[in-house]
Amino acid sequence: MRKEKSRSPPKLSNGRLPLILACLLTTCKNTDSQGCVSIQFTLYYLWGCWYFLNRQNKKQN
Repeated sequence: MRKEKSRSPPKLSNGRLPLILACLLTTCKNTDSQGCVSIQFTLYYLWGCWYFLNRQNKKQN
């Protein structure tokens, strides 16, 4: 187990899914009155998250 931990993968690939899920949850909270139906709003949020992650990745490299 120690070997796996010391060989930890890059933080970006590790944290990408939780960040996207967090964005989805935020989107659902924001559109809760409409029952989370606003697909355009959801796509906009996902694009924002993806763009932010790519910027972070470029800064790390």
